[in-house]
Amino acid sequence: MDDRINTTGTTARTSDRLGSSMSAKDTTGRLDNTTVGQLAHLSEMDDYEIADGEPDIIGWDVCAANGQKIGDVEDLLVDSATMRVRYLEVELEKDLVPNNDRRHCLIPIGSARLDDDKDNVLISMESERLLALPPYVRGALSREYEQSVVDGFARPGGRVVSTDSDADRDFYDDDNFNDRRLFETRRELGRRDDAYLRRRSE
Repeated sequence: MDDRINTTGTTARTSDRLGSSMSAKDTTGRLDNTTVGQLAHLSEMDDYEIADGEPDIIGWDVCAANGQKIGDVEDLLVDSATMRVRYLEVELEKDLVPNNDRRHCLIPIGSARLDDDKDNVLISMESERLLALPPYVRGALSREYEQSVVDGFARPGGRVVSTDSDADRDFYDDDNFNDRRLFETRRELGRRDDAYLRRRSE
């Protein structure tokens, strides 16, 4: 059993697939606005892999704006409906976060860049703010948790994505999830935006 903080409010093992719980009303009658059956870890998607010619960023160092290494890319969270990467799962450096309950966080893919010269992922945010992002544990992600992650990257006066149920379909229509911003300098010219992942050969 993993003892990291649960982002769903329920007990979950790290091996649970994202989106495994169904949306339901809690005891107060409010709708639990959980993303259902949509996000999955690439490491658990047996039928898919990173396409040839695309940068495989799993294992790359993650560095803050001041150049400090804060962790490594442990996995990618993929929207199974569109096959687009939505988040990088980052394992933070142990000497920076000695509390194991807080050693993982999510980075929206559009909030990261690839280093032009080294196999590093760059985040244009100071390490102190990155280390203050909501801790992450594998399990079904609530929209409230996803919103808290996005809010951590908000600039003063920047757009805040609505959490109303009517706006759910547009949640990822935001620069924080624009994967072109990550890959723009490290992918082959003419590659389609949805070509990062491919189905494994039989």
